[in-house]
Amino acid sequence: MLFNTPIVEVAIGLIFVFSLLAILVTQINTLVASALKLRSKALFEGIKRLMIDQQLQAEVLVHPLVGMVDTGTSMLSLQVSAQMAEDITASNATINHIEYIEPAIFVEALTAVLMARAGGDLYAPLQTAIQAVQPSEAREPLLQLLKHLRQDPSRERIEVLEAAFATIPENRVLYSALTPIEWTLTATHYQTTDLTPLINGVAKIENPALRQALLLLLSTARSIDEARAKLETWFNDGMNRASESYKRNLQVFSMLAAFTLALLFNVDALYLAQVLWQNPLLRQQVISSAEAFDQTPFTPTATPTPPATDSSATPEPTPAAAEVTAVTVEQLLVEQRAAQQTVQQLLDLQLPIGWEYTVITPELQTLSGELSLPNPRENRRNAWNFLQAGSLGLWLQKILGILA
Repeated sequence: MLFNTPIVEVAIGLIFVFSLLAILVTQINTLVASALKLRSKALFEGIKRLMIDQQLQAEVLVHPLVGMVDTGTSMLSLQVSAQMAEDITASNATINHIEYIEPAIFVEALTAVLMARAGGDLYAPLQTAIQAVQPSEAREPLLQLLKHLRQDPSRERIEVLEAAFATIPENRVLYSALTPIEWTLTATHYQTTDLTPLINGVAKIENPALRQALLLLLSTARSIDEARAKLETWFNDGMNRASESYKRNLQVFSMLAAFTLALLFNVDALYLAQVLWQNPLLRQQVISSAEAFDQTPFTPTATPTPPATDSSATPEPTPAAAEVTAVTVEQLLVEQRAAQQTVQQLLDLQLPIGWEYTVITPELQTLSGELSLPNPRENRRNAWNFLQAGSLGLWLQKILGILA
């Protein structure tokens, strides 16, 4: 037999017991994360940190391809008002059970929102602004300059338009309409390509930091497919940061859960090792349970690895394409039963864990001495002992045993 020495058997027994506790902590983490939608909330906050423009956040979050937030009604992104955007991005918004979004799906939703913002004609808003210029005789020269810019976009023609606007008394609207055109043409190197609508949508983002970041990101793209690939990389980087933050928070929660379980179950490593060393029958029982243990039901399901995607392929416009993980009541019950099964496995070992409460009388101490039994005042499972004067030594032993 492999485990044929007491010290090895004690070590194996302790490893087995604490492995069960580790499994239980993992199951509790999974149950709590599912019940409280912690992964969905982490994804929600990660997307908000990635896109720091509130209006754009809301439009993407409610897009049918993403569907992170339940608004109660089906809407197009352009129907999201400023007040609705504030409600959608609020911390108390109703978040759907979505724990993963395919990068290609997110980019498809984002590009759809940006292109919808751009509209069909890059120059249409400026033309509308010029047609509202007063006096009316000032419009024709401006329209001619705009026509030249359409036919041959260049930095020089934009500067000519800006100089012409300076002669108009009420020119704020004109400059506002020209600015997105200038940003778009600069990013596309004054070429009209399939990237123009996307860049124009980016140029209309209100948040300057996000707008500048995306314009810089897309300025080197030579095609819409390359732009999508760059946006996917940007999304993946942001989600990796969100994932790392979630893991750090989960580690803190796991440590607290482990300490709480050790305290509730009174899993004292030092006391447990002592009992296993002194009790060969119990030690053998634990070893037999370890040898027969089937860990398959306790193996946590791995997070699915995102499949390789073709950025040139357009996903079907359906929420199912977002590859969401729907947490149902049945799944929560399954996770609860798994945790209960692990607890039962621990209890079946009949280990000296858990608490008891027995009042130690002088008569009981005398009887224990006469029968050569351990001093009941030194029993670290008896909560009564920890409430008596002079129990500092017991407390120190208990703390060391639990922390071990």
